[in-house]
Amino acid sequence: MRARQLWWFPLCTHLAFAGGIAVSPPRFDILLTGPTAAESLRVVNLGETPLHLKVSVAHFGLDEENRLVSLPPTEQSADQWMVITPLEFVVEPQKSQTVRFAIRPRVKPQPGEHRAMIFLEEQPPEEKNLVMRNLARIGIGVYVNVPPVERRAQVHCVDVVWDGSQALGMLDVESLGNAHVRPAMTYILWPLHAFPGQPGTPLTRGPEGSLLTPPGALRAGDVPDIPVLPGTRRLIRFPLGALEAGEYWVELAGRVANEELAVALPLRVVR
Repeated sequence: MRARQLWWFPLCTHLAFAGGIAVSPPRFDILLTGPTAAESLRVVNLGETPLHLKVSVAHFGLDEENRLVSLPPTEQSADQWMVITPLEFVVEPQKSQTVRFAIRPRVKPQPGEHRAMIFLEEQPPEEKNLVMRNLARIGIGVYVNVPPVERRAQVHCVDVVWDGSQALGMLDVESLGNAHVRPAMTYILWPLHAFPGQPGTPLTRGPEGSLLTPPGALRAGDVPDIPVLPGTRRLIRFPLGALEAGEYWVELAGRVANEELAVALPLRVVR
């Protein structure tokens, strides 16, 4: 039987698939304007055997490498405000299960962002011959926002480099408000001779949402929307792919919260 394994980070905006498991939505941004709020998520078993899951919740942050870390709970962390049902369930093959949760603050919420991570952890099957296989662990980020919410960023640096095997883009971003900020940006990689001369090339998306590469360009894509949590400064690195020796331009356009960007950066690849 195929193993299921996933550490799902709350960045994407589509269904998350994990070897037969689908979860939607993969992230919650909740505006809390009253004493409570309610939401639900849907878990689908796309596999061929029953799926046994347990639910837990924790406070979380990100380390300097933008990796998820568990943090001790506080009175202001959203994990202390959540009531979830059910906490354990079995999803039959090709069936789904709805998990509902309520946000009920135990103290007066401070303005800004309050975070929690809902974990869905697959439990070992009863069959002894399947106990050793890898089990799925999926995390769904919950961001509870209490007005007034301020998303404000400062982009300290934008750069592209060649690391010897591939091109890398880099954004040095600081979150100055009381809620996290995310890049909403795209890139276009051009050979030197094909670059239009200035940033601002229009982009269109295909039926599945992927960016279509403009004529003459090598590739185009989205900058990962990695969150920069309030009060932190992070370097966001993202791959631009392998290249032959030569000279190129990388076009970056979009915004990070209040900061709008449209830049073209030269890149030289030497082998």
